[in-house]
Amino acid sequence: MIQIENITLLNKNNLAGENKLEVLKNYGLQCELTDLAIITGAIDRDIFYNLDTPYQLTSEFSPKITIIDNHGNLKETTNNVLPNGIIRPVIKLKEEVPFYLNDGIPETIYGVIPQFSASTFLTKFENALNQRTLEKTAKNYYLFTDKKNSDKLIPTPEYIYKGKKYIRVTTYKNHILSKGKIYKYGNPIWLKVSPIIWLYDQKTNTLISKLGLLSGINYSNDKTENFETSNIYNLLNHFNSFIKEDTTPHFSLNSLIDQINNQDLKRASLNDLKTNRQNLKLLKHALDLELQITDEEIKQKTLKLH
Repeated sequence: MIQIENITLLNKNNLAGENKLEVLKNYGLQCELTDLAIITGAIDRDIFYNLDTPYQLTSEFSPKITIIDNHGNLKETTNNVLPNGIIRPVIKLKEEVPFYLNDGIPETIYGVIPQFSASTFLTKFENALNQRTLEKTAKNYYLFTDKKNSDKLIPTPEYIYKGKKYIRVTTYKNHILSKGKIYKYGNPIWLKVSPIIWLYDQKTNTLISKLGLLSGINYSNDKTENFETSNIYNLLNHFNSFIKEDTTPHFSLNSLIDQINNQDLKRASLNDLKTNRQNLKLLKHALDLELQITDEEIKQKTLKLH
């Protein structure tokens, strides 16, 4: 089982200079967005504070809040609300974890969260919901703020449909999501719950979310004195409890294999493939699961990429 030391955001110590995380030196600071991040406001321009979006939040709070702009540059702002800021969690681990290489960048998979729209099933989902044939799981995600109290997070139930899990949200404005699908004000959107991909800094045993996962949470309130008393910190403090998938291993061998076979990885070098095979073997052993997959199958799954 993964051993977590803490969950936070990027800070100046790991963003710049000699202490900059090695994986960020190679990958860069910019990140793409999930549909969830877009829906919750990540690309809404902050007119009042004249901040261009999207921008990432950091844990640097005092005397000014440091953000990462869309070009990967560090900037400071006196705005302590920042509702359009992208939340890109950072997990400090107590021990090493298995990983794979994507164009030479170490990545791994841990936890699940609603990320992208499942537009092709929209009508089926709505019909099943109206007919009360859609099953709820026992899980809720705390991803949205209460309209009457912006400091309070409200639960969003998780549904299961043909073995896959989803949440239902309603748009508060027009959105163009990642697949070009346009949703108008008041339209329902079903987001599929899927594994979270993390960049893995091997030297410091640190995970950084590859994507901007969500937005729309006020950074601070009147009682905020530092990062540890902020709304964002409160969210992150509960983050691990609602991304964990209780019915599956924390690090899924099948998820890693699927990711290695993903279109994004078909430019993988032979060195990447060799390392991926080694790490899949390590993962298979570390999980101590009775999985019907042989070393030869791992070899075939990875070698077919080049």
